[in-house]
Amino acid sequence: MCSIKNSVSFKLKLFHKEITELSKEGLQNLGLTYGNYLAMCYIYENPGITQVKLSEISYKDKNVVGRNIDKLEEKEYVKRESDKTDRRVYALYLTEKGKEIVENNRNIILKEEEKILNKISEKEKKVFLEILDKLVNQKEKLNGKHC
Repeated sequence: MCSIKNSVSFKLKLFHKEITELSKEGLQNLGLTYGNYLAMCYIYENPGITQVKLSEISYKDKNVVGRNIDKLEEKEYVKRESDKTDRRVYALYLTEKGKEIVENNRNIILKEEEKILNKISEKEKKVFLEILDKLVNQKEKLNGKHC
């Protein structure tokens, strides 16, 4: 009999849940959710990204991304600028306030990851990341997406 508890996806989900939970307090102090903060990081790293592209690279539903952006815009962390060639498309940028939040808190999630990953050696971390990269790249190849 197959046990879900022994599946890779279940264990990765638990790993992600642990990091999300550990990050929650630091992010709540900023008035952000995990999803809000990740959206800000994506925008910080890709100024001018569209909501559609943000949805694709974050593997989030377009409506979820839209709601996150609405909340971030209300807090004046993100601004939308309409595309000059297509008014239906909006480019996303962090405001100065948003940039400051990301720059001053870049390590919130990484610190929490480290609390979990400090149980394994640097070599094991490297191998773990290489395996995850292979698996993610394999999924993209299967879906016809190439970075």
